[in-house]
Amino acid sequence: MTGEIAEATTPSAVGARTRPVRHFELGLSETPSPPLPSVLAALHEQMARANRYPEFLPQRLPRIIAVDLIRRYPNVLVLRTFSKAFGLAGLRIGYAFGARELVARVRRRQLPFGMSCAAVAAVTASYAAEDELRARVARITTERERLRVALRQIGVHVPRSHANFLYLSGPRTAAALQRAGIVAKPYPDGSARIAVGDPAAGRAVLRALRAT
Repeated sequence: MTGEIAEATTPSAVGARTRPVRHFELGLSETPSPPLPSVLAALHEQMARANRYPEFLPQRLPRIIAVDLIRRYPNVLVLRTFSKAFGLAGLRIGYAFGARELVARVRRRQLPFGMSCAAVAAVTASYAAEDELRARVARITTERERLRVALRQIGVHVPRSHANFLYLSGPRTAAALQRAGIVAKPYPDGSARIAVGDPAAGRAVLRALRAT
């Protein structure tokens, strides 16, 4: 398994692209034995994001080999979800791996019967459907870029994305989407984050923001 460091915007310089990896590993070495809650809740935002969206990331981005990482840093727990590219969000299934001692501590706090048979069957089927997965990712990324270009053409600042969502900057963006009945993640400054992939939903976003 490969974890990749993703950024909201892609720096143009190679040196800038490699800095998040160095900062990530530096943070691991500075906290050799954090309490378990901090391991589970705040390992590192970059790594958590990378393992939600690896299928959406370009090959040129710097990478972290997760297996090598946990060999060097026994305080790291690598998390992987099937909610995004695999489309299994409703089944709430994923996995984690790390050093034996850390995994044992997590297992002691694990809820019994945490995975349903349906979720396990869905993951098995998803791994056997790589062609469908690649087609879904291609469809989502194509719509994401089409919508990003259209939004920028009407004056909305939209950073480049390497996931299945777009961040829409602007003090009135979240309110405009809410008035149009569009579900989005709002931010205190008025910006919003929207999921992408459905062309009809993208057209609705454009209509809502043209009216502002």
